[in-house]
Amino acid sequence: MRVVATRREGLSLRNLVVLAGIACACGGDDGTADAPACLTDLDADCSATIPATFDSLYSNIVEPSCGGTGDNPSCHRAGARQAGLDLSAPAKAYDALLGKRGKALVLPGDPECSPLMQRIEADDDTFRMPLGTERMAPGLRCAVQQWIADGAERD
Repeated sequence: MRVVATRREGLSLRNLVVLAGIACACGGDDGTADAPACLTDLDADCSATIPATFDSLYSNIVEPSCGGTGDNPSCHRAGARQAGLDLSAPAKAYDALLGKRGKALVLPGDPECSPLMQRIEADDDTFRMPLGTERMAPGLRCAVQQWIADGAERD
């Protein structure tokens, strides 16, 4: 991405770079940053290590990594809601992911173009989710991919 800024516009290039980093890390105002082009290297024959259902994804990935409660320092719990995204309960998480309260992060049947998969698969650790962690294990990423490919149903 090429960014051009001038003093006349009131932003220095340094400030613009800082703002861009924040938007990528936090996902922008609507819960997502501008997503890259659709992924082209997802393995349709991958092996999921957990069931590819929403309930399984929520209990094994979302709650412990993103929307946890209590002492879990997750970014999208009820008290934090980074980028306005509340993943603290299954119903809230499902609605948020499917765009019932904003921009959809999951496009049912289309994992390649779903912003959630783009975030999970990203090489850039300021864009990749869960933020500040190593990439999720292949079997977990595969379960998310399969859930989306199968229509992203709520079980």
